Amino acid sequence: MLDELSALLSSVPHARATQDEYAAAIVEENCLGKPTVAARHEARKRLLKVYSLDFQDPVYCMFHSLWSRNPMCRALLGFQYAWVNDAMLRDSCKHFLPMAAGTVVTPQQTSAWVAETYPGKYSEKSVKSVGRSLNSSWYQGGYIDGIHDRTRRLVMPQVENVAFALYLGLESGLAGTGLFSSPMASLLDSSEAALVVMAELAARQGLLRFKHIGDVVEVAFDQLGAVS
Repeated sequence: MLDELSALLSSVPHARATQDEYAAAIVEENCLGKPTVAARHEARKRLLKVYSLDFQDPVYCMFHSLWSRNPMCRALLGFQYAWVNDAMLRDSCKHFLPMAAGTVVTPQQTSAWVAETYPGKYSEKSVKSVGRSLNSSWYQGGYIDGIHDRTRRLVMPQVENVAFALYLGLESGLAGTGLFSSPMASLLDSSEAALVVMAELAARQGLLRFKHIGDVVEVAFDQLGAVS
C-alpha cells in the first residue's frame, strides 16, 4: 500500500488537498494504475481507512508535513501511520521487532504466528494470505531486506520519523521520558539515548520544541500538523 500512497501524494502533492481531490486522482485520473473502476474505488477505501487523507485530522496534517520534507523518511513514515490504524500490524510488532538483525524472515514463520495469535479466526488459506501481507508491510517499511532470502534489518530513522513518533506519543497521552520508551518509539529500532539525540536535532530543525535537563524531558509542537 505504500506504493499506492506514494503515487497518490505525488499526483496530489499540495497541502490542504480535499478528499474530493484525492478521490478524483484515484478514480477519474487513475493515478494508481488500477485496471478497473471497481479496483480504483477499492484502493481509495483502503487508503482512507489506513491513512485518513483528511486535513481536518491533525495526525494526517502532521504526517503530510513530515512526508513532504524528506523523501528518505517516507517508507518508515508510511509504516508508522499504518501502525496507528491497523490493529494487526500493531500486534505483529511482537513477532517482528524482537528479531535480531540478520534473522531469516519467511512467510511460513509469519503465517504460523498468525495462526497461533488468532486461533480459529482464519482459514488455512487466509492465514497464509495474512502472513504474506504482513511480511510485505514490514518489507515496505524497511524492516526486512533481501529479494529471495529475506532477513530482518534495523531501520534507520530520519528526524522526521522521530518527530512523528513523539507526536503520536503525545497524542496518546504520554509525556516526558515515556515518549522515548513508547510503542511508537519502539518502531524506530533505536535506543532511548539515540532517540534523545535525534529529538535534539529535530528541535534544531524546527520540527518540535525539546527540553532535556537531567531527568526532565519536555516535548511540544507549536503548531500541530503545521510543520513547514
